[in-house]
Amino acid sequence: MPEKKEKRSFLKFFLYLLASQLYAVPLGILISKYIISIEAYMGIPPGVLILEAVAVVSCFFTILALSMGPRLKLKRVYSSVQNKERKLDKIIRMIESESKPDEIT
Repeated sequence: MPEKKEKRSFLKFFLYLLASQLYAVPLGILISKYIISIEAYMGIPPGVLILEAVAVVSCFFTILALSMGPRLKLKRVYSSVQNKERKLDKIIRMIESESKPDEIT
C-alpha cells in the first residue's frame, strides 16, 4: 500500500512539473532574449535555468501542501474524537460515583 502512495505522489510531482513547463520554457526564453539584448549573456540561458528551478520548487511545495491537507484534517478529527471521549469518560465517572451510594444501602 505505501508503494502505491509513493508512486502517486511521484507521478503527481512529474505531472505538475510537466504542466509547469508550459510557462517556464517560454518565459525563460523571453528572459534569455532580454539578457542577450542587454549584453549580459554568459553562454547559459539563465532565464530558462531560473524558471526551471522555480518550476521544480513550486511543484515540490505543491505536492507537499496537497499531502499535508489530509493529515491536518485527520489530526483535527482525531482531536475532536479525543475530546468527545474525555467528555464521555467524565460522564461515566459521574454516573458511577452517583450509583455507588445506592449499592451500599
